Amino acid sequence: MEIAVKRMRELRLGRRWSQRAIAERMDVSSQVYRNLEEGKLELGIQDIVKIAKIFDVTSDYLLGRVNNPRVYWSLKKSPP
Repeated sequence: MEIAVKRMRELRLGRRWSQRAIAERMDVSSQVYRNLEEGKLELGIQDIVKIAKIFDVTSDYLLGRVNNPRVYWSLKKSPP
């Protein structure tokens, strides 16, 4: 999940949002979000879904499966 942690930070800083602002949107404490972003807590599936929605990116992007944050795979095609 190292790539997810890196991308979370990049997305947040790119938007100039505080950790507190993201924590509020995720409905967690600032400390919990900080620990997630620093890799001290393991990201769960629900965390990944929430973060993807907040930043309007795909979970595949957060997880490092694709490099384009908005690529959605067709159900008819297999991912590379």
